[in-house]
This record gives sequence, structure tokens and C-alpha cells, in this order.
Amino acid sequence: MIAATLTAPLFLGHALPEKPVRPHDYFALPDHFALVEGVYRRPIRVRYKEAGAGPPLLLVHGLQTSSYSWRYVIDLLAKGHHVVALDLVGSGESDHPGDFGYAPEHVADFLEAFRATLARGDPSFARWDVCGNSLGGAYAAVYAARHPEAIRKLVIVHAPGFQDRAPVFGLEQLRRGRVPEFASVLFGPWLVRTYQRYRHPGILSEEEVAEYARPYRDREGRRAFWHVVREGLSPEAAARLPAELSAIRTPTLLVWADQDALIPAETGEKWRGAVAGARLEWVKDSSHFPQVEWPEKTAALIADFLDAK
Repeated sequence: MIAATLTAPLFLGHALPEKPVRPHDYFALPDHFALVEGVYRRPIRVRYKEAGAGPPLLLVHGLQTSSYSWRYVIDLLAKGHHVVALDLVGSGESDHPGDFGYAPEHVADFLEAFRATLARGDPSFARWDVCGNSLGGAYAAVYAARHPEAIRKLVIVHAPGFQDRAPVFGLEQLRRGRVPEFASVLFGPWLVRTYQRYRHPGILSEEEVAEYARPYRDREGRRAFWHVVREGLSPEAAARLPAELSAIRTPTLLVWADQDALIPAETGEKWRGAVAGARLEWVKDSSHFPQVEWPEKTAALIADFLDAK
């Protein structure tokens, strides 16, 4: 029963291409690593990519992704900003302890500790702009509510919120704690193949599956994903989000997709109503990864907002 819950629907499509149709320079960017202290019983090793010069800009990815999700916009945004795209704790090549504590409030404190770590080596990181996508958008919003002194401007790209249920059965069972933690032994690349969804066919590749499935290579990484869903997307976390959004005073841009099947378009208006003074811009014909499906449009919206006086 547990296996059926987790694996439905199984990936039944055609074989994926080895490489994405659209090329990118993500792997040409060197890996950097930082040790983030003060948010766990030991330092957390964080992998990040960086490019460009100018005001610092942090890119925060979403659920079951990594810094790779920004592959098409890093160079575009780096034309006027010092871009830092990290792998969140629990994701990519960063440490992934299962017992880290993945509630949005704790992840927000982790992001602030990461900023402080970079600032010790580079004073320009005293403040930065922050852009988060999907669950990373919820993390970024809570970060802005809890640490307003650290953030100059905030961009949220199609984030969850104001939904009673997850649109995917297995995800709904996970976030409500109806799938026991020991079932995480079943997690693996099939999760990416099954649930990584785009508006347009042919975008997903084996390269992307391999990048996002990195934490599933060991037991602790599989446990971490269980906790990310259970704690980051829990009904309790969802219920706390509106109060966090009402506390945001940082200038905020909302970039929303109009054709996403996972997070309905109407949530964009609800976010605008919850965040004082927020501006809402639409990316048409996109999933909730507009930075992948429409990178030029998405990067232009972000850059114009950040650069406006």
C-alpha cells in the first residue's frame, strides 16, 4: 500500500533525452562551498554557484530541485548583479541531514546564516536581493519577514500557498504525515521523472534527473526529502504562511505563471493581497518554473524590478 501511494503515477513516458534541448553554461561555473554554522549541531557544507558583479542577488530553488533550476538565467542576471545560486540544505551537493529541521522558519534562519558566512569574506553581502522559486519562494518570503534588515528587494517566482491540498496524491499524503519515514527507502530518481513537470514537453532530460536526484544516493538524503515535504509543506506550515506574508515590508515582485497545474494561477492574486505593496507580473504559457521555460522574459522582469530606483 505504501509503495503504491508513493509510486503512483509511475513514469510511463518515452525515454528522456540525455541532455536538455536548450544548452546552458551551468557546469562551466565552478563549484564553491561554504560552511554554515549556528543552525545545526555541526557546520553545514553548502554548495553554490556564482557569477557576475554588482549588487548581490541570492537565487533560492524549490522542492526536489537545486541551483541547476536557475541554469538559464544565472548568466542573464549576472550582467548587472553578483549572482549566488545555492543548493539548499537537503538538496543538490549540499549536506542533507535528515534531522536538520526543514520548517520554513528554520530554513529562513539558515539562509541568513549563509549570508553572514559570505559577508565575513566579502562585506558587499551585508545586504542582498533575494529571489525564490516554488517552495524556495515560500522560504524567501519567510526570510524577508524574519530578517528584513538583510534583504533589499524580494522576488517570489510562483510559490505555494493558499491551497488546502497538494495537487498530487502522493505529495498530499507525505505532507500530512500519512507516509511513514521508513518508506523513504523507496525514494530515488523515479521521483524526479514522475513529478518534475513542465508546461511544454521535451524539457526534462536525464541530465536534470541526475542533478535533482543527487540526495537520493544515500539513506540520509532520502530521509531529508521526507522531512522537507513533511515539515516544509505541512498543513501547519501552510497555516502559518499568511501571517509571515503580512509581516513583509520589503519591496516585493511576484512573478506568476498562468498555466501551472501544481500551483493554481489564482494563488498569485492571493499573494499580492497578502504582501503589502507587492507587484504581480505574469509569465504566460508556463509551469511554475518560468525561469526554465521562459528565461529571457523571467530574467528581464527580475532585473528591471531590482534595478529600478
